[in-house]
Amino acid sequence: MPKAVAILPVVFAIYFPIAWHLESSYKPQEPGILRPPFAHFAGNAYLRYRASVGSKGDTSAEPERARLQLFEDGKPLGPAHTAPQDVSQLGAGRFAYFQVGEDRPALVFSTSDNSDPNTNGRTYRINDPSARDPYEEQRRR
Repeated sequence: MPKAVAILPVVFAIYFPIAWHLESSYKPQEPGILRPPFAHFAGNAYLRYRASVGSKGDTSAEPERARLQLFEDGKPLGPAHTAPQDVSQLGAGRFAYFQVGEDRPALVFSTSDNSDPNTNGRTYRINDPSARDPYEEQRRR
């Protein structure tokens, strides 16, 4: 027992500075911010799997089902529902949010000036007003 009591001040001396540093340096992630890396899809297009939780993507049966909005430094990009090959070839902010089977939808997008979103220093944000919050039921408990 005396050894445990002697070790306690050492544990506190190590724990509290680390805890203070972690709390003071913690920055919560803003919802909807897409963080690099983005996979290069083709041409001007980049790919992000699982961009949004609870969102529905376009399908071949419902080609304009997705309500996802994409922003570059606060400015809206688009048009949405663009064929991936047009996103790749034409770029200029076009994007598609599509779903294949039961997988979570994927976002194929281009930047406003067809630059690489991994290195251009811009912030990309998504918003889907129709997204279902998968944790809503748990929060109600």
